[in-house]
Amino acid sequence: MLNNLQGDSAGIGDKINDLLIFYSLEVFAIKTQILEYLPSLANNAYAKDVKMAILMVSVKAHEELFRLRVILKLLKFETPDSFAQTRTSLNLMEFVTSNFGDNPSQSTDCRMLQHLIVIEGFQVAAYEFLSQLAQKARSKDIQETVTRSLKDAIATKADLKAMLDGCIRTLSR
Repeated sequence: MLNNLQGDSAGIGDKINDLLIFYSLEVFAIKTQILEYLPSLANNAYAKDVKMAILMVSVKAHEELFRLRVILKLLKFETPDSFAQTRTSLNLMEFVTSNFGDNPSQSTDCRMLQHLIVIEGFQVAAYEFLSQLAQKARSKDIQETVTRSLKDAIATKADLKAMLDGCIRTLSR
């Protein structure tokens, strides 16, 4: 599937494209995992605004998946149906099942928000790396698409942090 990243036969452009494909697929797989567990997270939320925030994360994740498909198409790579080859796993469903009981609370909301902030932080780092690769590949279309996803991830993380601050203030009353 991917050229040997260590080999001498591939040119620097091929190696960069291979990295762009590899990490785009990694982020795609993570987004897919996130979308699978967000409904469970929303169901366990205590406050309506936290439920709405989780739903907005879901909307943004769908937008990012679309942009990742565009990037992969620009790289002439078909999006696979399965991500068995992906090494990254966030064990998200395990997080939900092991951390939340039948009685949601404000404390539960704080834990969920912090968890989502950590995931968004991971995505910000991934998009920063993809942005660097897109610059090296000299693909304006890919660079613009990655930049949009990076800006969305940064904004989502900031929104979640603001909501977590409010959640913590509510707990301390």
